[in-house]
Amino acid sequence: MIQSSAQSYLKVAYDLRPSKQVERRMLLDFFRRLAGCGVPVEEFRYTGMGSVHFIDHTLFHKFLGIDKMASVERDEDIEQRIRFNCPYDNIDLEFMPIGEYVPHLDRDEKHIVWHDYDYRLSRDMINDVVSAVNHLRTESFVFVTIDVEPHKGSNGSVDNFEFYKEQAGDLWDPSWKISDFANAKLYRRTIDILTLAFREGVSGRCNAQFLPCISFVYSDGHKMITVGGQIGGAKESTFLDRVKDSGAYYIVREFGKEPFSINVPVLTRKERYHLESAMPSADFEKVKAIGIGKKEFDAFARIYRFCPSYSELLLG
Repeated sequence: MIQSSAQSYLKVAYDLRPSKQVERRMLLDFFRRLAGCGVPVEEFRYTGMGSVHFIDHTLFHKFLGIDKMASVERDEDIEQRIRFNCPYDNIDLEFMPIGEYVPHLDRDEKHIVWHDYDYRLSRDMINDVVSAVNHLRTESFVFVTIDVEPHKGSNGSVDNFEFYKEQAGDLWDPSWKISDFANAKLYRRTIDILTLAFREGVSGRCNAQFLPCISFVYSDGHKMITVGGQIGGAKESTFLDRVKDSGAYYIVREFGKEPFSINVPVLTRKERYHLESAMPSADFEKVKAIGIGKKEFDAFARIYRFCPSYSELLLG
């Protein structure tokens, strides 16, 4: 049974998830660097799943200059709240599964489509990805976010192997064994299945490949992955390589490589300011006296430019 992504807005403050915010800011950094290489990012149309928060739409509009946008939501029960919270009048609001909406997108336009699911892999999700990659024009981007927590059966026991085998369908690799679906490996197998879905989407297209560029693993409670890339050829691949060479160290340009791990250490405000004073040289000797371990320091050094700051404002 497909879970409704809409219901999670009642449980999670999406604007306060530090790892998710780092992911968003890295995507912004990626597209800004791409624009710096000469790609007119502001001409793309963005389609995402904004729910009642519209965080991605707001960031893409403000910082990338994207004006053409759509937010897709399958749960019509929250339509009133979505319409109330919509931040701009240039966002088309669509109430249907995103897999039904994307095939109707204009093939003459360049698109950025983010299937930002908050539940585990499903066959419908795989079909959505295949359909999007098959339909969208060359130069378009497709990203997918999925929960990779272990699957528990009706009796409460973990049964990853059978669950993933059922969801993968024709994309199942018969060489996979039960041990390949141990809890610690689920993120890797999910990426593998999505890789096959991306390739399936372009298999019938002439002069087009799916060019990977984003692969993240992170956790704000649940372990999540985001993977994606661009539909294109040699020209698009050259631009992606230029972005990576420009200093976008978080980019993963090859299928099968380990994803970039977003790990936001839990720090006090004072500790964070002190660690930032040692950046960008990342000299641990400057800060080790405050008691932060080298592991936490290294994790912070990898993401500090993208890490959000939260403050409490007291009124009255």
